[in-house]
This record gives sequence, structure tokens and C-alpha cells, in this order.
Amino acid sequence: MRGSEVTLNRLAAQGTDPTHREEMMLFGRLIGSWELDMVSFPPEVAARRFSAECHFGWTLQGRAIQDVLIARSPGDDAEEMQAKRMSDAN
Repeated sequence: MRGSEVTLNRLAAQGTDPTHREEMMLFGRLIGSWELDMVSFPPEVAARRFSAECHFGWTLQGRAIQDVLIARSPGDDAEEMQAKRMSDAN
């Protein structure tokens, strides 16, 4: 199991917090795993194609969504994690 999977499992929630259900569904429709074909256009360099996967899951008792992006190019794996949460001010 990758480190990102362990992190998602530790913070996992079964669904959204009922008090913010409507707002959280802005991102909630992405819950699950996605395979991506991506193209990067760095300045002054040729375009670079690579594959990636993205995993979205409910976290922090349903008050946040965490995503993990794993990008792969030959000889290089990179992981990035983010969390999105609804503020009580919203």
C-alpha cells in the first residue's frame, strides 16, 4: 500500500457532514479514483506527456475532501496531497 493510501485511510469518513452536505457536493461528485492522461507545457521546452492518477475521499468526519495526485513520467513518481474543507463562515 502506498503512503498516500495509508494517509487517506487514516483520515477517511463514510460521507459528508450533514450540516454542509450541499456545499461539499461541489467537490463530492469527484469522490473516487481517476486515471489521467496529462500534457505539461513548460515555458521554452517541448510539451511533455505523462500519466497520472487522482484519488478523492471524504475526510475529517465528512467536513473535508482530500485528494492525492500521483503523476508518473519515465523514471519519476511524484505525489501531491491537498485537503478542501468548508469554512463555518460559508
